[in-house]
Amino acid sequence: VDRATLAQTREEDLAFAGSQQPLDFVGIYFANIFFRRFYLKNSYCRTNPFLIIVSCCYVASKAEESPVHIKDCSAGS
Repeated sequence: VDRATLAQTREEDLAFAGSQQPLDFVGIYFANIFFRRFYLKNSYCRTNPFLIIVSCCYVASKAEESPVHIKDCSAGS
């Protein structure tokens, strides 16, 4: 990802959030999760992060060869 694209995406996030603090909390919350890479190219405000969490947990379980049914992934959301 080039710096210009990353900067533009972060500006959109900041305009949506209103201040840096909510973005910091989201960044901390998502820091150790598989989909962090997804948000390098996408803005938080363009997607529902909780749908992305479910999707990434499902894909991660498949990648680790311990598949989980999608209903089990989304039960908490």
